[in-house]
Amino acid sequence: MKKWMLSFLFFFLFINSVDAKQKVYVFHRYDCPHCREEISYLESMKDKYKDVEFIDYEVIKNPTNLKHLGNVKKTLKDENNYVPYTVIGKYSLVGFNENTKLSIQNYIEYCIQNNCPDIVGKVVKEGRVIPIEEIEEQGRSSTIEKQEEFMLPFFGKVKAKELSLPILSIVIGFLDGFNPCAMWVLLFLISMLLGMKDRKRMWILGVSFLFTSAMVYTLFLVSWLKINLALNDVLLLRFLIALVALLGGSISLIRYIRTRKDKVGCTVTHKGKRNRIMGKIRNFTKEKSIFLSLIGVITLAISVNFIELACSAGLPLVYTQILSLNQLSCISYTFNIFLYIFFYLIDDLIIFCTAMFTLKVVGITNKYNKYSHLIGGILLVIIGFLLLFKPEILFFAV
Repeated sequence: MKKWMLSFLFFFLFINSVDAKQKVYVFHRYDCPHCREEISYLESMKDKYKDVEFIDYEVIKNPTNLKHLGNVKKTLKDENNYVPYTVIGKYSLVGFNENTKLSIQNYIEYCIQNNCPDIVGKVVKEGRVIPIEEIEEQGRSSTIEKQEEFMLPFFGKVKAKELSLPILSIVIGFLDGFNPCAMWVLLFLISMLLGMKDRKRMWILGVSFLFTSAMVYTLFLVSWLKINLALNDVLLLRFLIALVALLGGSISLIRYIRTRKDKVGCTVTHKGKRNRIMGKIRNFTKEKSIFLSLIGVITLAISVNFIELACSAGLPLVYTQILSLNQLSCISYTFNIFLYIFFYLIDDLIIFCTAMFTLKVVGITNKYNKYSHLIGGILLVIIGFLLLFKPEILFFAV
């Protein structure tokens, strides 16, 4: 009797262990080349992930599978109509490219560690749309997610993983803002503005300079992001950006080591060009016409931002590459770029507002610029190595 009970117990445990296997589902069409590429890729992963079950559903020849696909997408609140459509736990991926490969591995590793729920299995078994709220988190997944949640004033419960990319946006934007190539221009502009008697004119010209700088730099970031998104499948681009990060980071670290005891400013703009810029500032601040002064200050802001790009050591390029890797929604891209720009300008805003209220030119000391080179250089080198060897670590949206 005991032997029968033990046999039954082992059989029960075996059945449970089989059901507990993590599963990767891919919905595909027989005539879709990207689908065939993904299925072939998943076949190659079976040896690496022997405890993971890979299941594919063809949706053209089998109408039932097409119905299952519709139910799964409604359950996960996906509105796209494309295949291949891959689901791992409660995470979904549309299409197939090099980034998708990294995402699949990332999700598999995550779900193996956290015992993700079998959403597709439940939907297929019941043959209906199941509200995601009704599907209970299994195993350690629910425990870990709760542990990752914490309270923030005004925001309520926030998940740590969801903050990773915004924090990176803040840090890189802040470091990019400590740019001596633009700081001296702002300080000289403020010194000229303080010589005016018209406080209103001072504010208009100063705010126009900062606003134009923000708009131009935003256009740079959006342009780089679009290029990265359009060439997501091109591994050569990621390789080149990684090299830019390593080179830019190395230059920043070398610059810090060589100048840590010196008083240095911008090394990109030579003395002759600085004198020409200062001459232009003097000219448009003395213009009687506010319209001509505005044209001058806007032109100055545009030209200064081109100088800043040369001095930023690749930070915007590397940042937009990380954004593109995470395949975010348009709202998320906009939010993170806004964070970057805000913290990119925050030191300029503080200096300008302080000067306008106190009527004194207050700048940031040289040592902060040098420390920004040190921290930025270290960050760029780390990101460069990750882009080359472990890009999945930069997938903050998982």
